[in-house]
Amino acid sequence: MNEFKKNLLNAIERHENICLLTHHEPDGDGLPATLALRRIFSTMGKDVKLILEEQAPDQFDYLNAKEHSLVVDESMHFDLVIVVDCHEQKRLGTTGFIAQNANECFVIDHHVVKDGVIDGAEAFVDTEIACVGIIIFHMFMDEMRVLSKTDALYCAECFYTTILNDTNSFMNANTDAFTLRSAAELEDFGVTYFDITEKFFYNDPWRKLKLVGNTMSTLEPHFHENVLFLHTEEQMVLDCEIGYEYLTKVISWVRSAKDILMIVYFKETARTDIKLSFRSKTINVAKIAADFDGGGHVQAAGGVIHDTLDNAKQLVINRLKECDELRDLAD
Repeated sequence: MNEFKKNLLNAIERHENICLLTHHEPDGDGLPATLALRRIFSTMGKDVKLILEEQAPDQFDYLNAKEHSLVVDESMHFDLVIVVDCHEQKRLGTTGFIAQNANECFVIDHHVVKDGVIDGAEAFVDTEIACVGIIIFHMFMDEMRVLSKTDALYCAECFYTTILNDTNSFMNANTDAFTLRSAAELEDFGVTYFDITEKFFYNDPWRKLKLVGNTMSTLEPHFHENVLFLHTEEQMVLDCEIGYEYLTKVISWVRSAKDILMIVYFKETARTDIKLSFRSKTINVAKIAADFDGGGHVQAAGGVIHDTLDNAKQLVINRLKECDELRDLAD
């Protein structure tokens, strides 16, 4: 980490035209982590831009994400690009060309590397860490300690959000001693678990609850009730007049179901564009997601299928039949 940080800081010193990127459909890890990095680098006298595919989701208004980010424009060019919570060009979506055309590129991530990192990038990837926010927090803790109280608290709020997001409020298996110690260290900066939980988890419009309820009503069992499927259709989102960003945690609502080996969530963003989310405590879902142009972690991964919802479900069923843990349970 020290050598990577040294090289990154040297690159920041060399360049003035700098931007931060995170993956397509930014979540509670990648986006808050980039916001914190932006604040840290700004105190070094650098005007660093955070570029997103679309306007930042409403759920991050408490971090002023809209004010601190820009929507991508095809004319943009940056000399130095720092990619956070992502290491693959394709996962950057419409911002990918920025990383591709940069003079220098650095990557900070915690996801399993499947097909290598962005061409030419210097990368720091630690798959043992619960979230990328923890990596950046420890990488730049010394810089945080000399920030003003206001700036340090803002960064702490960002980093604490990343932890709550990727551990599902300390309920996921990736909640280890290092994660808990990191949270405690962040509280030393003035942030509290209660405050961030209220802002991040319990500050939703009622329409989100309606959409989640409609999604939960689609639950269907497979493999002799050892696997659960659920889905959200594009029309459901339109009917509820709310954005897709409010569905990022919908799969967590199903985790309380007992005796389930795997949960698969299908999100229809267009007629033939189905995003997949896999969760399992005992089956390597990253390996499964890799067959659907995706990846992630052993217990949590995602992918995509460019087909109809019904066909996507059948393709996933066919793939799950190849799993040793599910082969004998096929319907």
